[in-house]
Amino acid sequence: MKRIILTGALAGGMLASLTGAFMATVQPTDVLAGESVCLTKSRLMSWKPIDANTLEMTDKQFKRYTVHMQDECTNLTAQTATLVYCFWGNLSCLDSRVSMRVASPGRGALTCRVASVELAEDAKQAGSP
Repeated sequence: MKRIILTGALAGGMLASLTGAFMATVQPTDVLAGESVCLTKSRLMSWKPIDANTLEMTDKQFKRYTVHMQDECTNLTAQTATLVYCFWGNLSCLDSRVSMRVASPGRGALTCRVASVELAEDAKQAGSP
């Protein structure tokens, strides 16, 4: 009986360390020179429209990102616009595979696709020496 409990404890410890190692590999990290940016849905805090082609998104660390849309998305500029993300998992980076439904009362919902994501201009300048 003691052997089974010990084996269970070892298996539980191994599982915990494997889970910790896995989580460390999927956690988003800061952007280094030459790497693309990674904004995950789990870190998204707010967004605001810049124009019908561009959004500014802010993560929980107050890093700002500029998100460019592939085509004009007129509902973005509506004051009551609501974003519904399609195919953007909590730990995946926002990129050109993501489409959004942008709904606005009286205008319906449009499907808009992401073209690119980059650090906001002032964030780029703050990070450079």
